[in-house]
Amino acid sequence: MKDILDAELNGNGSIEMYRGWVHPDIHFDQQPALLDNWSDDDIEMYCGKRNVA
Repeated sequence: MKDILDAELNGNGSIEMYRGWVHPDIHFDQQPALLDNWSDDDIEMYCGKRNVA
């Protein structure tokens, strides 16, 4: 099994995102895993309708 920091996995979008969550000090260009950073379409797809107050 490969480590998430293995160079063979470079360029994989989901790996880059996960690296940013696990090592934010190294991969500072990735946004935190917060619903506020999701698009409205993604929130609706995975969480249902969003009530905007």
